[in-house]
Amino acid sequence: MTRLAEMERYLSPFLTERIKTKIAVIEQKKETSILNKFDEILRDAVKRQQQIEWTPVYLAVFHLTSSLLTKSYTHQICLMDEALYLDNRKLEISWYPTFLYDGLEQEESLLVKELRKRFVRITDYEIQYMLLKTLQEYKKLLEVYIRGVCCELPQREPFMELKKARPFYVIYGDYMGETRPVLKY
Repeated sequence: MTRLAEMERYLSPFLTERIKTKIAVIEQKKETSILNKFDEILRDAVKRQQQIEWTPVYLAVFHLTSSLLTKSYTHQICLMDEALYLDNRKLEISWYPTFLYDGLEQEESLLVKELRKRFVRITDYEIQYMLLKTLQEYKKLLEVYIRGVCCELPQREPFMELKKARPFYVIYGDYMGETRPVLKY
């Protein structure tokens, strides 16, 4: 077993506890900031539809892998027709899930503290690798969050006003990478 794999296995219970903490924060705050972003992009789409004919098929929330490297942790919300990425009329806005990424420096120090309980010497590379593994787990949590929140989407006024294709999909995944349907309307 490699040292990184050993670190991953050792940190598994720690990550489980961090995920539980994030879930508690989401539930306690009744976090719905993404719905406000959805409303914003849908209102813009309704205005656009008054000027040109355009029928969106996808509302996408894309995880930007580059944002992990730049440490901006932003996601892109797009409204697109059947051409997806090639839709030259698509609408897009950025979204920063504060409930997930605020306090990441503290998360990193907790992670290092936990690793030092078992591993005396830890390289910067190992810390960054384990932090990326943590962020991958947060990405999974975000997908579950989006699934839960999107249930409220059909009752929101901007969504009802929008002329959309049938079926209409909410998708989540990596930008220009693997995506999955979250909901189908």
